[in-house]
Amino acid sequence: MINRHSVIAQGHYVGLKMPHEMLPEVLNGRQPKMLMDIHDVSEVNRPDVDLSLIPGPAHSEDFKN
Repeated sequence: MINRHSVIAQGHYVGLKMPHEMLPEVLNGRQPKMLMDIHDVSEVNRPDVDLSLIPGPAHSEDFKN
């Protein structure tokens, strides 16, 4: 038997009940439309900055125009 306070037991909850997913019911079975692509908005994945070529971690100076 594993002690309920052990690291192994963490995240294993007895009688865990997941909340009801109501989005498919509201949309009549359709998939939701993604209106915003985070990669287009964030300006991190810009073509003029290749993160693999930057020596060390990226800083704000690397993204200035």
